[in-house]
Amino acid sequence: MQALIAHILGLLPRGDHRLVWSLILSEMPPDFAAELAEPLLCAAHDPRVRIVLRVDHAPTGIFEFAQSWPDEHVLAYRLELPAGDDVASATLTAQNPESPAEARVRALMELAYLDFGHGRLADAEQKFRGCAKFYALAQNGPLEALALAGVADILRARNNLSAARLTYETALLKIAPTQGFPVTLQIAVALADTCMSLQRFADAEGAYRLADALADALLRPHIRADVQESLGACRLAQRDEAGAVQIWTRAAELCRAITYPKRLHSLLARLAVHHGQLEGQVVHTRLPEVRPC
Repeated sequence: MQALIAHILGLLPRGDHRLVWSLILSEMPPDFAAELAEPLLCAAHDPRVRIVLRVDHAPTGIFEFAQSWPDEHVLAYRLELPAGDDVASATLTAQNPESPAEARVRALMELAYLDFGHGRLADAEQKFRGCAKFYALAQNGPLEALALAGVADILRARNNLSAARLTYETALLKIAPTQGFPVTLQIAVALADTCMSLQRFADAEGAYRLADALADALLRPHIRADVQESLGACRLAQRDEAGAVQIWTRAAELCRAITYPKRLHSLLARLAVHHGQLEGQVVHTRLPEVRPC
C-alpha cells in the first residue's frame, strides 16, 4: 500500500495538493483492523497524504490506542448514533434524560442546524440560544462562539444585519482566547460579509484580513482565494483601485497555483473591467491632443 501511495503522489500535478486515502473496513474481521491500524500509525507519511481509516466493528481498544497515540496529526473519532435517521437520532439523544448533558446539547445543536437549513428560523434561533447559554456556563468558548454564530446567521437571514454584526463580534470575542482557529475563520468571513452589506468597509477589511491570515495558517488556499477577492472588492469600495488590483492579481496567481478555475475566472473578469476602464481614461485624455492638420 505504501508503494501505491508513493506512485499516486508521483502523478499529482505541481501545486498545493493533497492525497486523501480512505480505508473502509466494514467487511473485514476486527483483528485485521487492529493489524492495519498500528502500522499506519507508526509509518512515516508524506506531508501531502491524509489517511482515513474507518472501522465499523472494531474492539474499543483500537480506538483508545489511536486516541492515545503521541502525535498531534493523528485524530481519532468515535460515532455512537442511535438507530434511525439523523433527525430521529439527534432528537432521541436531545430528549433522553439519561444522556449526558453535553451529548444532549450537542444533539440540540445538530437539530438547530437542521431547522435553519429547512427555514424554521424561530425554532433554530431558540435552540442556538439555549446551546450558547449552556456552553457559556460550561466555559467552552469555541462551542459557545459556534452557537452564537448560528444565532447571527439567523439574524442575517432575517436581514437584521446590525444585530447579526454585533452577534458575530461577540462570538469572535468568546473564541479569541482559545485555539479554535477553524471556527474563528468561519465567523470572521461571515462578519466581514455582513459588514460589507452594511457598507462598514473599514470593519469588513479588518475581518477579511483576519480571515486571510487564518486561511493561510490553516492551509486553506481555496478559502483564502475567496477571501482575497472580497478583500479587493472592499478596497475598491474605499476608492483604492490600485490596492484592489494588487490584491486581485495576487489572488489570481494563487488560483493558478492551486488550479481553482471558478475563482480565477471571477478575478480575471474584475481585472479586465479595471484595465478596460483604465484604457478608456487614457484614450479620453489623449483626445483633446488631436488637432486638425
